[in-house]
Amino acid sequence: MKNSVDQCVQIIFQRVKENDSQIKLLFEMLKRRQNGISHITMPSYEVHKKFVLNHPYRIWCIVLANEMVVGNFYILKSNTVALHLDFNKMNLFPFVVEKILKNYRPLKEIKSVRANRFDFNISPKNHAQRKVLEEMGAKLSQLTFSFCNNITSQS
Repeated sequence: MKNSVDQCVQIIFQRVKENDSQIKLLFEMLKRRQNGISHITMPSYEVHKKFVLNHPYRIWCIVLANEMVVGNFYILKSNTVALHLDFNKMNLFPFVVEKILKNYRPLKEIKSVRANRFDFNISPKNHAQRKVLEEMGAKLSQLTFSFCNNITSQS
């Protein structure tokens, strides 16, 4: 089955170049995202534009399948990968992950800073992505908990 989908779909990565059309496209994708980690509320277009123009990513690409935009991904200097595909294109997830792993290499390990592997960040609500990553051989390596507000001592 994998080969039949792989032969029918051509996946291309287009580097984000911070131009107006890509900024608008990325904003539209952000509005459609169902499982977010990095933001709780949707930023304004101006805040989004400023972020794109000054993004902290090592690599940021728009994902195209048969010349149609289906999502985007970024890789941080910490070797962390975040992949966001349109909900109706999740069937492409394993093929995009595979292409990322083939096309890019993690940066060299720095003890207590980054591992010598890619770590994929996914929302804990995204059970489909977790299942696919596990089926591809990825191992759960960390659970991250966030405090949204300052907590007070309970002593």
